[in-house]
Formats: sequence, C-alpha cells, structure tokens
Amino acid sequence: MSGGSVVAVGSGPSSMPRSLPPSYCIFDGLQWDSKRGLGRFAAQLHKHVQRMQWKPISFSIPRWRSGIGKVLLNELVEPVFREALTPAIAFYPHNVLPTVFLSHRSLRVLVLHDLLFLNGKNTGVGNRYRSLKLRGSLSRADVILTVSETSRAEILQHLNRECPVFVISNALPESFSNFNQTIKPKHSGAFRILHFGGNGPTKNTRNLLKAVQLLHQRGHLVHLELAAMFAKREIVATWQQEIRLPTHALTILPSLSDAELLEAYVRADAHCMPSTGEGFGIPVIEAARTSTLNVLSPLPVFREIVGNEAVFAASFEAEDIANSILTTMSTNTQDMVMRARQRSHNFLFDSIHSKQAALALQAIADLSPIRKGKVRE
Repeated sequence: MSGGSVVAVGSGPSSMPRSLPPSYCIFDGLQWDSKRGLGRFAAQLHKHVQRMQWKPISFSIPRWRSGIGKVLLNELVEPVFREALTPAIAFYPHNVLPTVFLSHRSLRVLVLHDLLFLNGKNTGVGNRYRSLKLRGSLSRADVILTVSETSRAEILQHLNRECPVFVISNALPESFSNFNQTIKPKHSGAFRILHFGGNGPTKNTRNLLKAVQLLHQRGHLVHLELAAMFAKREIVATWQQEIRLPTHALTILPSLSDAELLEAYVRADAHCMPSTGEGFGIPVIEAARTSTLNVLSPLPVFREIVGNEAVFAASFEAEDIANSILTTMSTNTQDMVMRARQRSHNFLFDSIHSKQAALALQAIADLSPIRKGKVRE
C-alpha cells in the first residue's frame, strides 16, 4: 500500500464472490504512515478485500501529519471524494466516520478497534473530541468491523439500534509468519522483559516500571526493554526518577524495523503487557509466534487470543505484575510457550482470511444498497 493512495489496486488468490462484485474504497487517510496498529490493520484490510476480487476505486490524498490536518481529511476531504466516487462500500478503518454525509448511497463500514475513548478517565481535550466522534460514529455506521469477539461484545452493549458487527482479527505480518525458531538459546545475566509502552493510562507502563523496581529491591536481576516510547523518553525519565528505578534496569528502544522488532522478541525472556484496556493486543500474538512467553494482565481479550498459555497477573497493580514476572522467572514455561506458538497459527493471514474475513466481507457485500438497486435517503 503506497503512502498517498487509499486503495492498493491488485488481485490475488480469491474467495470468489457469489455474484457481481461491488465497488469499494478504503478511506484510510488518517493512518497512511502508520506501520503498526490502525495503519497495519488498514493494510491487511486492503489485502483481504483484494482477495475477494471486488472493484477498487482509488484516489490520492494529501499527506497531512498534523492533528488538525487529519481532522480536515476525515471531515472534508474524504467525504467529498466519497460523494464523487460513490463506491458501493466505503470502509473507514480508523475508528471514526466523518460527521457529515451529503447522501447515503454507499454502505458505511466503520472499523472500530476498541471503545477505550469512551472511558471516563480520558479527560483531555483531544480525548473528549475523540469520545464525541466515537459516539457519533457508532450512531451512523451501517456496518461495524472489529478485531476481537471481546470488542464485538462491548460494541453491541453500546449500540442502541440494529447494526451488524463482524470480526476480522489482526493478522501476523509476513516477517513473523515466516519465523521458524521455536527454542530460545539460553543466556546469562538479567532476565529480559520486553514491553510496548505508552504514556496513556491504559498501557499501564508506569506500574510495570514500579514492578521492575520492586523486583530489584528484592534482589532479582531483571532488565526492561521499553519499546514505542522513544519519542516520549522524557516522560519515561520522569517516571524512572520518581520510582527510583536504576538506570541499568531500563533501556528505551528507538523506532524498530521489522527485522529489529523480531530481534527484540528473540532477545527477550518474556513479553509483558499489563494493559488495563485493549481491543486486541498485537504484541501478544507476535510474542507467541517468536516463542516468547507472555506475561499479561487479566483482560478477557488476552484469554480470547492466547487462552491459558500465558502467565496472568492477578490485577493491574505493580505488586501483582511483579509477582507474575517472578513466577515466570522461577517456573519451567517451555511447554506453555510451545502451545502458545501453536495457537499463533490461528493469526496467520491466510487463516484469518478463510475463517473470518471472507465470510464477513461477503456478508457486507450482501448488505450493499447499490448492489440491491437501493439508494438511501
């Protein structure tokens, strides 16, 4: 998928549609430069739809990186193009729909990864705006796609009307799909923990730093490799000082290429994700694929993804996170790791396509008003 295009044109092996294929457009201008999270799912959605051999409609979009620029893309640029192009199906894979629709000839498919912005703790101006947008999008979508059964259940609880909700899970990237190492080489030194952090409360990164400090206080040699926070390293430094975590116990990783990301997982003795809220948890399946043990918070979505093949903390608090890491350090988890890797086969792209995406997309095509000769007023 090229940076300035909203649709990647092409075709591949396909689950053939049962009738005339619909036209479609994927309006992913908000995340065109993102290689993980929403951007990566948008790229996977392109591939899933291409395999259906539908008719793509594409246009070039401005590369606006600023928050205001992305708001203008969502509210003005994308709706104008949608009106001009009138695809049978319009996908919006970045959690929000435009506020204004001049007509309703296209089936509006909202990709909603989670409902975290409806959390009352998100009190900042930007988060309040996102919360309002999310509520409005929930009320206007014709169809909703989400990434887990857990998120689907939460979305259905918030809907006050009839709206189909389908699941297409995140799939492993190709570099992880082809990774074959099943046994980690032993090493001496500190127990290495990998964590993809964030300064938002749901990532629970600060409590993980506290947990590492607790383990150090008790004489356990552990080292935290913190990813996805290089741009926020000043915040991390402040937390580190407040918690009094030794400098040698923490490394803040720079932005990682796919190859470097794989190396980080291979290096780690455990991947820790103590989040208080997630719609999916991409690092969980990546860790499982690379034979890295997961240490997780007690979120239902993690049980959905990895079953019992992880060490689960009793709560989201630092003490319980530290205890779960200590359990990992003192237990033979090789069988658990192997079973988790086996479960990761479910998240290969071909598996997701055949078991979820082809079925969901065919159901969406059957709902398209243009395919049925209808125009919505």
